[in-house]
Amino acid sequence: MSAVPDAPRVPHYVRDPAWTAVGDGLGFREIADVAVDTDGVVYVYGREDAAVVRLDRTGRELDRWGVGAFIRPHGLTVSPYEDAVFLVDDYSHSVRKYTKGGTHLMTIEAEVTPDFTGYVRGDSTSVRRAGPPFCYPTALAFDGPDELLVTDGYGNARVHRFTADGLRLASWGEPGSGPGEFSLPHGLLVDADRILVADRENDRVQVFDPAGGYLDEWADCRRPANVLRIAGGVYAVAELGRVNRAEGTERSIEPEAPAGRISIRDADGRLLSEFTPQGEGERDTWFAPHGIAVDGAGDLYVAETYVTFFRGHAPRRPTLHKFTAAPT
Repeated sequence: MSAVPDAPRVPHYVRDPAWTAVGDGLGFREIADVAVDTDGVVYVYGREDAAVVRLDRTGRELDRWGVGAFIRPHGLTVSPYEDAVFLVDDYSHSVRKYTKGGTHLMTIEAEVTPDFTGYVRGDSTSVRRAGPPFCYPTALAFDGPDELLVTDGYGNARVHRFTADGLRLASWGEPGSGPGEFSLPHGLLVDADRILVADRENDRVQVFDPAGGYLDEWADCRRPANVLRIAGGVYAVAELGRVNRAEGTERSIEPEAPAGRISIRDADGRLLSEFTPQGEGERDTWFAPHGIAVDGAGDLYVAETYVTFFRGHAPRRPTLHKFTAAPT
């Protein structure tokens, strides 16, 4: 008789309230992304007076750089292979590489003008055809030390593969909702021999082989923004939830609409648990969990973009959260 595989260990998290004040003290109305390097330094990519801020594990600011260099910050990835940080700026249609201290090293720029795909800004359904990079790209991940993957993005429907020095090798994806098609590929994770892509407006995470061949999908997500592997062989998905578009540009959360959440899932995407900004089991709601990271101790960091989510019509909300992994 074959052995029954062990059930995945589901981590539990407790909110660290001190990090609400840390986020408020950084001076950003919202934070696009957050990452942690192998030394435990936390990197924050803030919007409005855009910059990268580096913090220690206690939340003390170490330095900030790039002020004024970005149009709209979106994705931040710290290289595990070298002293480098990669920043995706969707409005400038570019990916930029810096040292951890802020020295600019390289830019991967758009090959064509962004209107190639037919995209009308603000309407992801307007993409008529897939195109070369970039049209409002969103995130970057490493596939080993020599290759990069970039989701592209708000105005495209593709994942692009590059060499580490920015030479494009391949692309895949088309607009739509079928297997291998995208409606706003937003975040991605290279997970051993598969690639997970947060296909945001299709409410799913798609799973691909290394060549971009479709394998599977996690179909019960709520506008997933990012996916992350955490302790115990499980995964955390930052899900924005749904909103109601009212008159003008104002938005509100519909009472019956699926709320944002951080979901914890097994390797096949099955929902194991979820938690709110107050911690597991507490009553509260996420407004726009956009960026998510884990440190070496297993603690989670979540960045919210509530200003964009509500198009400016929202009360002040925390921009940065930290959750401590509690013993199970």
